[in-house]
Amino acid sequence: MNQAVDYQTSCHHDLLLRLTQVRDLGVLNQTFVSIVGTIFPDREFRLYDYNRQQRCWQPALGLHEWSDDYDVLDLLLKREPLIVPAAQADGYRNLYPVVSEHELLAGLVIVGAPEPIERRMLRVLLDLYANQYFILSRSKRDGLTDLLNRQALNERLQSIYREKDIQARRADEPQTPGWQVALLDIDHFKHINDGYGHLCGDEVLVRFAGIMHESFRDNDHLFRYGGEEFVVLIKNVDDDTAQLVLDRFRERIAATSFPRVGNISVSIGHTRFNAALPPNVNIGRADEALYAAKGSGRNQVFCYERLGYNC
Repeated sequence: MNQAVDYQTSCHHDLLLRLTQVRDLGVLNQTFVSIVGTIFPDREFRLYDYNRQQRCWQPALGLHEWSDDYDVLDLLLKREPLIVPAAQADGYRNLYPVVSEHELLAGLVIVGAPEPIERRMLRVLLDLYANQYFILSRSKRDGLTDLLNRQALNERLQSIYREKDIQARRADEPQTPGWQVALLDIDHFKHINDGYGHLCGDEVLVRFAGIMHESFRDNDHLFRYGGEEFVVLIKNVDDDTAQLVLDRFRERIAATSFPRVGNISVSIGHTRFNAALPPNVNIGRADEALYAAKGSGRNQVFCYERLGYNC
């Protein structure tokens, strides 16, 4: 009996060790879900990410959510484990917050009450997951705006390449519009820094990033590219839709009064993501469109494919 317990403990130790060896957030979520499924093979569970900017829950890894989870998930804002009535047959769901450095990161929902020893194991697992999640997420985010940084952009572009490769091998699947790469640049930002100071310039960048979060969808990806430049990867849209979405954002920026500075504007260039080209070429095409927008008077949105080049 002791040998069986020792073996199980050793297996659990090896599983937990895997979490500390992961260096990618997507892989971390997949590993965590795999481990929970191994420790609780007979229980249904769901993992939800907490979007701090929009203050809402989103199912992780594309898992299907339970329709009534959102009615109780906000109880985790108290950051304490909870057992609540559920619509499932056994009548209860366990809600576990994933918290690191006083920051709510995610929530785990398990149907059925785990045994005390399982509960202790789960607590260790959640603590390790939260710590690794926090370390990885911080390393991929810009410290000022909390947007994803340039390193995260490079990784996301590589993952899109992999997605495109998989789609190319599934010829029977219906084709959907691909990604659009948009490069955004705040017009005359140097004048803001020179005229009002860098602290005011930083406030503009933070507010600008906040409007980006409010304007784009959850499945789009937002990055600070450097200085006053930003990148948006817009999913499953054609040229016309991308133009409409980006122009709507441009108009919102122009209509916003920023503290001390007043009104500003943004120039934007965008292009279709082309999996046959390296990442820097895709970014370069968006940059050419951005340059054209600035050359035409700024406060405009230009599409690379409509510049008359041979694409």
